[in-house]
Order: sequence, then C-alpha cells, then structure tokens
Amino acid sequence: MQGQTIKDFVMNIVIELDKAYRLRVENTGDADAAILDATMKWSNEELEQVIHTLVTAVDQTYSSLYSSVKIALIKVLDLAKSRLYI
Repeated sequence: MQGQTIKDFVMNIVIELDKAYRLRVENTGDADAAILDATMKWSNEELEQVIHTLVTAVDQTYSSLYSSVKIALIKVLDLAKSRLYI
C-alpha cells in the first residue's frame, strides 16, 4: 500500500479479484495465483459479493473514505465468518 491512496489500494484489490472472477466465469485473462488460492473455496456469488462490497466502499457515500473502507471490510469479514458456521 505504500505510495498509494486507500482508494487506489482498494481499487487494486477489486481489479485482482475481478481477474479471478473472470477467469472462473469466462476463462479469460490471467489472475494472480495467490488470489486464486485465497478465493478457491468461495462460490462465484461470494466472490461477486466481496467485489461489490469493496467497490461500494470507494463510492464516497460517507464523508470519510476511511469509514467507507472500514465498513466494507467489516462486511467482508462478516461474510467470511458466516461461512465458518455453515
């Protein structure tokens, strides 16, 4: 994250997750092996939900971008937590 804004950092994460999603769904592009490994157990719907949540975080709904990102991360962690109890 050094040298980039929090918005750029989150958008780079979204871009990498999108590459993994497109590789799954369209069999196109190249995705980072670490991202593929980290998301391997996620369903396509879960991956879409995480991407949507992170994109929403940078839409400037709140006056503070940091608040938006924190809320998005809490939502993503809640999704991960709920998977533990399925």
